[in-house]
Amino acid sequence: DYATILSDTASASDVNTITGDTTGVVTAEITADTAAQLNIDLSNATDTDALTLTVNGTSAAASDLIDLDGKTSVAINATSITILIGTISAVTSALGSSGITTVASNLTVSLDDISATASDILSLASNSVVGTIDMNNISSLSNSSISQALDFVGDTSATYSNLTNYDIEITDASASAGDIKSINNDNGTGAINISSVTTITNSSASDVLEIVNDTNSSFDTAADYNVTLDDTILSSTQLNSIDANNGTGTITLSNATTINVDSGNTIDLSTYSISNSIIINDSTGNETITGTSSSDTFNISSGNDNINLGGGDDTLNIDYANFDTNDTFNFGDGTDDTLAFDTAVSGGLDFTNVSGLENLNLSGESDNITLSGDEPTNINGLGGVDDFTISSGTFDIDGGAGNDLFSLDFSNISSINGGTNSDTVSLTGSTNSISSDTEFNLSSTLTNIENLDISNLNLITSDSDTEFELTDDLIKAWTGDTNGNLTLSLTSAQSDFIKFTNTGGTETIGEYNGSTNSVTDGATYDLGDTTLTIDLTS
Repeated sequence: DYATILSDTASASDVNTITGDTTGVVTAEITADTAAQLNIDLSNATDTDALTLTVNGTSAAASDLIDLDGKTSVAINATSITILIGTISAVTSALGSSGITTVASNLTVSLDDISATASDILSLASNSVVGTIDMNNISSLSNSSISQALDFVGDTSATYSNLTNYDIEITDASASAGDIKSINNDNGTGAINISSVTTITNSSASDVLEIVNDTNSSFDTAADYNVTLDDTILSSTQLNSIDANNGTGTITLSNATTINVDSGNTIDLSTYSISNSIIINDSTGNETITGTSSSDTFNISSGNDNINLGGGDDTLNIDYANFDTNDTFNFGDGTDDTLAFDTAVSGGLDFTNVSGLENLNLSGESDNITLSGDEPTNINGLGGVDDFTISSGTFDIDGGAGNDLFSLDFSNISSINGGTNSDTVSLTGSTNSISSDTEFNLSSTLTNIENLDISNLNLITSDSDTEFELTDDLIKAWTGDTNGNLTLSLTSAQSDFIKFTNTGGTETIGEYNGSTNSVTDGATYDLGDTTLTIDLTS
């Protein structure tokens, strides 16, 4: 055995002959060649030989460089190589070897693997010499977090070329549908396994529906997963589709303001997590809707609907033409629910299929309503010239703006607030019989009334000398004004049965004198603080 030192550059085959002839150290500079050819030509060399090797060409297999590294104790010059080919393991080993000198940056790595973990590829991408990783052969990525997957999508740590139609497994427990959508847009026809994801956060319904509907991919989801949707406007079709897919998971609507219920749909919003009040818009079909526990607004269209408004103090808006017994409205557990008409009411209302309602708001137009007793207690006229006829029942009515008319029987016990403008109460039926002069007290409570019509009221007294008395305090209460004026409409015959004190208590007007009365049609009398105007109708 002998050591050999060659002073001139020698061919690999000549040096190989020498290394095959001795076990001593051979020191020589080898003529440059490809890594593959050098490996073939230096079959006898070992890592104890001091061979100076220069690899030419622009590409090399990582395994060839590793094998060459085992044939010399001198670092291999592979700086001409711009494309390194091999498995992740081989490439990682080649780049990690101190016996192989590569380019300093922008190296392209072409992987032979067909599957890999995300962390192995990202570890390779973190090497400062790597610029591009050609993943043409990769068809499956496993054990990937969302952030790792997005690194591939965004070419963050390296440029990932030819990465198409790949399957990917996401291991996070929580992810947004938007991030999953980004991965879906990148992985072509590959499948996405998100069975570990039990919470989908801060997502739009459209992005979640890509998962539900396997849009452009096949999604393997968890059997039960929670979803948080951040849309402001959602449809029942969207929500029902997601609800049918996420098992026993919870659907949270974090920003929802409006739910549009599509024609013929059934939706139970009480099963969703909704903390704020929302607007629920009905369609023209036959819908079944259950509301939330908050105070929501329902806008009801045509069709035969079954509406349970749920908890909270809800408002249901509807056109008069669409309100009939084909609909069922259960106002639920709220204590101040309101049914409001968008168009003028004309005639009676059948509340047979309405339950749990506290307030009825008429339209801002001129309404004409007959109250029969099955309506809610509180009724509000919001504007226009409204005509209220109370045939039965006890109500608390606020006429609102407009010159309103309230027609009711004397015995009816209701509370009537005429509101603004000039309002009239018309009484029918008969009073209780009186045997001595008695203050003209009504069964109903009146306020903000400008006109009281008793011309169709039967005033019952024991004799013609017994009268109903109108006082200053009564007029104050009925008009809602300490200096108010009330116009009293009555017949000449009725005037024999009323009296009042004029000019602050100095003259009694209307006291029966045995043959005639002393009231004058059109006259206004001073009762002290208030005034009374007489309107004789006949």
